[in-house]
Amino acid sequence: MRPPRRRSCCLRRPTGSPARCSGSMVAAARWQANRSPSMPRMRRRHELPRKPCATCGLSFQWRRRWTRDWDAVRYCSRRCRGRR
Repeated sequence: MRPPRRRSCCLRRPTGSPARCSGSMVAAARWQANRSPSMPRMRRRHELPRKPCATCGLSFQWRRRWTRDWDAVRYCSRRCRGRR
């Protein structure tokens, strides 16, 4: 029996890319090269903005799905929004 085939980024490479790569190092370098100057840098989890929930008072963090309407978000969950 043959051993199972290893999956790596080299097996899924797009045409025209180098035959070998070092995984995430190449992807990170490509991301840095294509990043526009106006694009904000990634933040660590503890650096994300927080605000208190209007119902329970606990603070909750920014989530990506609230990008467009973060100022309008008042509740930490559907449960708190239902309890108003």
